[in-house]
Amino acid sequence: MARLSNFPQFANMVHPPERDQGRKGLGLNVEAHPSLQHLFEKNDNETVGKIPFNLIPKANFATTKANQRIAQSITKKKQLKVEKPDIESFADPSKNPYFDPNLAVESIAPKSRISRTLRFNKQGKYIEQANQMRTQARLEKLKQEIADSVKKTGMDVELDLVSDMSVKKEVPPNIEWWDAPLMKNPEIIEPKEENINFDTDNGSVITIYIQHPVQIDPPVDAGPPPPKPLMLTKKERKKLRRQRRLEEQRDKQDKIRMGLLPPEQPKVKITNLMRVLGNEAILDPTKVEAQVREQMKSRQEAHKKHNEEKKLTKEEKREKLKKKLMEDTSKVVQVAVFKVNDLSDGQKRYKVDINAQQLYLTGIVIVCPTQCMVVVEGGPKGIKQYKKLMLRRIDWSDSKKLNTKNEGDIEMDEEGESENPSISLTNNNDQDPSKEKKENKCCLVWEGTIKERLFKNGFKFKQCPTDYKVRETLEKFNATHYWELVKNYIEPTL
Repeated sequence: MARLSNFPQFANMVHPPERDQGRKGLGLNVEAHPSLQHLFEKNDNETVGKIPFNLIPKANFATTKANQRIAQSITKKKQLKVEKPDIESFADPSKNPYFDPNLAVESIAPKSRISRTLRFNKQGKYIEQANQMRTQARLEKLKQEIADSVKKTGMDVELDLVSDMSVKKEVPPNIEWWDAPLMKNPEIIEPKEENINFDTDNGSVITIYIQHPVQIDPPVDAGPPPPKPLMLTKKERKKLRRQRRLEEQRDKQDKIRMGLLPPEQPKVKITNLMRVLGNEAILDPTKVEAQVREQMKSRQEAHKKHNEEKKLTKEEKREKLKKKLMEDTSKVVQVAVFKVNDLSDGQKRYKVDINAQQLYLTGIVIVCPTQCMVVVEGGPKGIKQYKKLMLRRIDWSDSKKLNTKNEGDIEMDEEGESENPSISLTNNNDQDPSKEKKENKCCLVWEGTIKERLFKNGFKFKQCPTDYKVRETLEKFNATHYWELVKNYIEPTL
């Protein structure tokens, strides 16, 4: 096999020439590229360290992967040196190398925390803030809905819905557009009878016909009224009683003849003693008189015993009265709404409460500083008696009170319900002498029928200092419309 040394072109590869010992450590022994000559422009005798200026220096680290792994394993990890912090330089921010004096303020150094005292919030503070936020949210939602509806209708005009000009109403015209066809000359400011157009041939709206609106069916069908019993005179009632008793006596006599009943003993009295007994009374009148008196006594005791057996007990009397007062309200419920200016008198509150309970009526009494509302639900008879109480029997103008001492407001539970409606309650009108006290009255605002009761938990008192509290209370029973009726009620002046 031929060797590479036999070939002259490979001789240097097999036997490389020995490197000059004088040039040991001079890098790769390759001149620099001409484009890098300006980096090495020095004097001829100058050298960079021990390397001539025109030679590329050799790297002082391993370039192969194998040598790099060995170098990494040999390197030792330096231990972290913990030095004491410079507290003064830390306290002085101006010594910080990243400190910018242009952004400096009067107090640069960190301040110590100042201790604060406890601050207690008043009751209802955050509830009031939450209510305000809810009101604001509802207002914003309403504005957004109005804006959306305006966009849907195609009205591109910007409407002013918040300023005072949007709230201010325009002055009504002298003649409305719906009244103009009724007038001969709509330009006349004061319409008179001779100006009204009664000519039906020329298309006048006024005719001789009367328009009867279509009747609306009631919410529930009460059914036909029951037939009323025939009213009889006193003489007719006596005659019927006499005939009935005579018929019963004849039936009893027939049963005695048939042997179904034993014969009755003669009803002997001192007055008919001689006529009934005859000879027996003559033979021994003392004995007969004693027997007659004993029979009279036994008949009287039997009569009393019969009456006692028929007499009702206290529980039966109570049930009878309850059955008489309680009416069937499964189909129709009668409702009456009253407006009272002032209910601060405990005596009047007691009458309002106890009569509603005795008549088995349900409802609510709203006690408000401005006005009070009484709502009762029940049968027609109970509502009729309660109306008589509120409108006739109670003297609302009487200013005398049972409780002359000012004992404070009505005691309320967590839901605002009164425990005892007879306790005196302070009124804002009494405390403020500058306000003139209105005449206390009771007015029937509305009376009608509904399908079912709204207040099913009896008759209760509620004290509401504000209109918002009243609405919040009535919303639980879906009865806010009653309060609107009372607020908008105007007493007739006739």
